[in-house]
Amino acid sequence: MTTQIFASTLDVNTLASFKATGQALSAALSAVMTRVTTSGDIDWLTVAVPNTVNVWRGFEVYHVDDTLHATHPLYLKVEFGCSTYSTNSYGLRLTVSKSVDSAGVQSDIVFGPTEILQSGNTNVPVNSYATNGANSGLGLAIAPSITQGGSVLLLERARDSVGNIIGDAFYLGYKSKLTDGWVNRFYDYALGTYNNIAGGIGCIPIALGADISLANATITPYFPVACISPGGTYWIPRMVLCGARADCALASVITALFDSASYMGLGAAAQQYDQRGSAYSSIMLRWD
Repeated sequence: MTTQIFASTLDVNTLASFKATGQALSAALSAVMTRVTTSGDIDWLTVAVPNTVNVWRGFEVYHVDDTLHATHPLYLKVEFGCSTYSTNSYGLRLTVSKSVDSAGVQSDIVFGPTEILQSGNTNVPVNSYATNGANSGLGLAIAPSITQGGSVLLLERARDSVGNIIGDAFYLGYKSKLTDGWVNRFYDYALGTYNNIAGGIGCIPIALGADISLANATITPYFPVACISPGGTYWIPRMVLCGARADCALASVITALFDSASYMGLGAAAQQYDQRGSAYSSIMLRWD
């Protein structure tokens, strides 16, 4: 498994900040996935700063780096620019497909161009995080510490009954900024269709009415997620666990959780992940 911590300066008003953040993200994604070089790739040497909303200056393509790539490929095109949120908003746009050509043109698209980051503006570098979730996909948190940051992306292949990745289906969930709710999709790979869940999907069995811990003595409970695709594939993801926000402190790593793996908290950035959409819930991201 590979994890990365990198700096993000969410400022599209200066070329230096725009390039530094984009190149840092590029390096992190290259570490946790496989970069696909195309003739259409963004040129960080000549790129111009975005100067208005919904301007995209270029893209890079990656694929999930696992044993199923040969038979069930997943290509991720990441576009860099200024989002539709505001002229100060660093934007990332994502498209997921089964195929891509040498120019970066995607086909068999399953997740059309969608803004997964609509940030506020800051000229101070802050930590961002990326993981490949034990070679099963991508977990990405962009600037989770800032008020209007909090962008989170979760992409993971389905699992069989003993936890091995399978190509039949995959999960994609995202939250484009702190104030937005979650969008979750459970995809059938062959059909290209999905079950869409707007809001949280974490299976916390009680209502969270305050920002308090669920810990009982030395035991702190974290809860799994249940996924089902239109084709009937059912699985429990390993990329993410749900818990009380007070038990998911940002950047805190807890060892020996699900499958004896380590997980890292995302704090307020991932709030509203439980099925009630509570601001007092959050997630633990696979981190070992």
